[in-house]
Amino acid sequence: MNRKPFNLVNSITIIGLPIALLALYLTINPVSSSTKNLGINLRSQSPIITDEFSNGLEFTVNGVATNNVYLNEIEIFNSGNVTIEKQDFFESQPIQLFFGEDCTILKSSIKAEPETFNKRVKYIVDDTKYLNILPTLINAGDSAIVKIITAKCKPKFEVNADISGIPKISQNWSTTEQINSWWKVAILLVVMSSGMYFSIIYLPNILKAPWYISTFSFAITMLVSVYIIQFLLVPKIRLVDQIPAMCREIYRNIGGGDF
Repeated sequence: MNRKPFNLVNSITIIGLPIALLALYLTINPVSSSTKNLGINLRSQSPIITDEFSNGLEFTVNGVATNNVYLNEIEIFNSGNVTIEKQDFFESQPIQLFFGEDCTILKSSIKAEPETFNKRVKYIVDDTKYLNILPTLINAGDSAIVKIITAKCKPKFEVNADISGIPKISQNWSTTEQINSWWKVAILLVVMSSGMYFSIIYLPNILKAPWYISTFSFAITMLVSVYIIQFLLVPKIRLVDQIPAMCREIYRNIGGGDF
């Protein structure tokens, strides 16, 4: 009796999709691996008045004329999946933002999410040149937006912090990152659509390839897509880091216990 060959869609569902989902889970939540990290991004930098356009204009602060005034918006966030404890800050040293030797901080504010973090986070301005965010508990997913108006120079940012378990703070001082993210999304869509077309249509229908070749091609497409999501998009989509924890919490809530 002749055996009926596997249906391509069934083979992809049975073999390729579970492999891709397992790879996605292991990439997002590596086995026995935790990530402790602090991220700092420049969200925007807008000149209010610069030397180039200052002819005939005068910007004064407390009656004193100044120039090169910029509004800077900086995001500080826990970009890992491990809580940063208050005692992790070496000798209670703050996260220090420095804008340049010639820069002066005119005005500053901070707004954090969630509300519990907003109540905890505090900062002070030191000598009108340094903005110090005081040591506090920073849970995974916590973020703060710091808005600073500076004068007398275009800021050149520098961060100083000594936090246990974080050898290097992730920093991005380019405001073009949001544009670059759209390119990353475009790359992801091209890879996924091309790979799925090649796996599901071209290989079986034009090349008459066996079902297992198409399935392998589909799995490779998913793995490459996972790589793009994790290493190119995750810095801007930090919620992905929390998916495994959210699933475990839902499982516990429905009476499934821990896993």
